This record gives sequence, structure tokens and C-alpha cells, in this order.
Amino acid sequence: MAKAQSTKSTKKTTTPSATKKAAPKKAAAPATKKSSAPVKKAAPVKAAKAPAKAAPAKAPAKAAKAAPAKAPAKAAKAAPAKAPAKAAKAAPAKPTKALAKAAKAAPAKPTKAPAKAAKAAPAKPTKALAKAAKAAPAKPVAKKPAAKAPAKKTTSKGGKAAAVVKSALGAVANEVRALIAGTVADEIHQKAVELFSSITAGTKGEAHLGLVAVAFRRAGELGHAEAWVDFGRCLDHGWGVELDHDAAIAAYTQAAKLGSDQGAYALAMNAYWNDEDFTAAQKWAKQALKGDDPVGAVRYLLGLMAFHGRGTKKDAAKSHALHEQAAQAGDADAMFELFALASTGQGTKKDEPRAVVWLMEAAKRNHPRALYNLGAFHAMGTFGFAQDYEASARFYEAASECGHGRASATLGTMYLGGQGVKKSEKKAKEFFSRAEAQGFDVREFLEQLG
Repeated sequence: MAKAQSTKSTKKTTTPSATKKAAPKKAAAPATKKSSAPVKKAAPVKAAKAPAKAAPAKAPAKAAKAAPAKAPAKAAKAAPAKAPAKAAKAAPAKPTKALAKAAKAAPAKPTKAPAKAAKAAPAKPTKALAKAAKAAPAKPVAKKPAAKAPAKKTTSKGGKAAAVVKSALGAVANEVRALIAGTVADEIHQKAVELFSSITAGTKGEAHLGLVAVAFRRAGELGHAEAWVDFGRCLDHGWGVELDHDAAIAAYTQAAKLGSDQGAYALAMNAYWNDEDFTAAQKWAKQALKGDDPVGAVRYLLGLMAFHGRGTKKDAAKSHALHEQAAQAGDADAMFELFALASTGQGTKKDEPRAVVWLMEAAKRNHPRALYNLGAFHAMGTFGFAQDYEASARFYEAASECGHGRASATLGTMYLGGQGVKKSEKKAKEFFSRAEAQGFDVREFLEQLG
């Protein structure tokens, strides 16, 4: 198995108006560029290295943190999830030496320094875009997609339905084009969000992403703050435009100047994760907090800075309080940090049962590190969990599906030894390959296991 993991991973966002990452070559003053919002948390997260320490992660759309999270009105306090139903206690035979080395689950502890994110962690999506963007296109779409051969006519129900959807999408696109020629920013932005929503709903209308970016930029130039955020997201993700992080930052700055808390949050995320300018991160985060922080992303970031003493005095108790507020608003990263703090007694009284409650809450929201730790705890029978290799394998697989490289590699070793799963070299190779694709060094991992 593997050591309980808790290093912070950068948040990712999938919708244009979220907080959480990436963009086209430098753009002229945003008054002349294209959009999507800063990042937080949801589609697969980058695999984090297996620490015995838990590190605060990076952003949300992060913003984070995957499919953009809907900006909920104040979320009710997260009802602690009950410990997973105990799987049949199959007291399996002792793990192989290699597996035993891999699965020493140590309680996670906040790490001292977050790993440097390659791109600005995604921010949480703006309210409008959050509703629209439940699933951003998996890959950046080129400005001029290759022409496809005309689809054959079909009389099937599926074919007719597809034709209707395509026609409706085209109609929305035409409305966007017409509005761009006008000067009503709200209408342009709203219709662009509608078009983006249709594209992310699986209509295969990625060819219209360029139009979406143009519309966001146009609305921004007409004074729409959130449109600048969405345009920045397009630049950060390559949605309909070339990736240009500098141009995205310029767009977020325009948004912040116009009073957008999402724009300020995106700048705070960039300052913290990319530039390591913690003074600037504090400044922008406090400005973003004026927007009430409905999903907890801003308080989560401030909690990280308070814990590490970045841009402010180090204060574990204040960090715990901020993470608790963020968690009550639904932020999974904050929930994981509460697990780390409560399990180690930092900033609060050590309370393992309470720590596990927060760990389960984070896992319910598909937090990769939380799922990984649950896999490790079940493998070793620690933190109040009975040793159960089958349950361990299920948690590792869930973490793997969420992009956790170490979980994928650990599951590979379980298939090699037939621990909690049916022995299969083929499946082992599949998970090792997945781990590599997720950026995890499988060779080094296996060498360490001996």
C-alpha cells in the first residue's frame, strides 16, 4: 500500500468563470483580449507525492479545485459522513514484504511548503458560469478545428435528436454573434455562458469555443467584470484561444479593478502558487473575501497562509478557524486540512475521531488525498478502521480515478501480489501505466519497495 498521503495538490477548474488555471501568449491590455474564471477543485487532481505530511493544497477553481463546483448559497454545515460500512473482515494473509512497505499509513500532517504549481490554481467559477459549466472540454480546442466529413443522413431517433441539438446550438451561436455587434454587456455575457453550457453538456460544439472567448472579451471591454474573469479562464485553459497565462492575469486584473471578487481570487491564487508573493496573495484574498466567499475557497487559501505564516503571522489556531469556515461552506480541501490538523493536534485539540469525520467528508466529495489515506488506513488497520484489503483497494481505485498517481501505483502492487484483489499482471501494468500518465515515478516507487 502506501503512506498516508496529504500533500496539497493544485486546484483545477473546468469552467470559464471559475477561479482554479492556464492561458494564450501575452495579450495586449485585456481591453483587447478573450475568457473563463479563475479556478478550485474538481476533475482529476494532479497526483501528489506520498508524504507522511499533509499539505494545504492549491486552489480552487483548483477554484478549484475539476468540474467547476456550483457556487452554492451558503452551504449548510457538512454533515459528518459515517465511517464506511465495514467490509467483510477477511483477515487476509500478511501482505507481501513489498506491499507491507508500501502501506504504512501514517497520520497526515500539514507540510511546510506547498509544491510549486506550474499554473495558477483554478478558482471557483462565477455563479453564472458555475451553473453553465458542469464539464469543461477535456482538451484545448484549436482555433480552427480540422474539417470533418459531412455526417451521413440518418433516420434513426438518435440521428434526429443529434440534428435537433446541433440546430439549437447553431441558433445560440448566431445569437451570440448578433449580440457581439451590439453594446449590451450583460446580454453578451449571459448568452455566451449559455453557449458554453451547451458545449460542456456534451453537444460536441467545441468549434464554438472561440466564439465564446470572443464574446467574453467583448463583454469585458464593455465593462462587465465577470466577463473578464471568464475570458481569463479561457486564456488559462486554452478554450477557443491559445494558452496565455500572462494575458489571463491581465484579464483577472481588469476584473478585479471593476470590483470582481472572482478576479481578485484568481490573482490571489496566482500570487500564492506561482509567484510566491505572499504579501500580494494576502492583499487579493482579502479583497476577494468582500464577495462573501460562498464556496469557502478564499478562506481556505487564507487558512493556508495563516498556518504557514505567509504574508501574515503564523497562527495555527486561526488557520483551523478559517479552514472550519471554508469546510462548512463545502470546500473539500479545507475538510482535508481539518483532518490533518485534528489528527495531529495543531491549532486545535487532538481528536482522531473528529479528524476521521472530516476525512470522510472530504472523501465523499472525491478528494483524491482523502481517498488515498482511507485506502492506506484500511490496509494497515489504523485510525479506527479494521484491516480490510478489499476496502483498501476500493479506496485506492477511487483515488486513482481522481488522478492520484501514488494510489494508482499502489493498486498496481496489490494486483501483482493479489492483495485485496484478484492477482493480475495485466491489471498491474494498467495501473502502473496510469500512474506514470498521472506524473508519478513508478520505477522509483517500486525500487523503494524493494
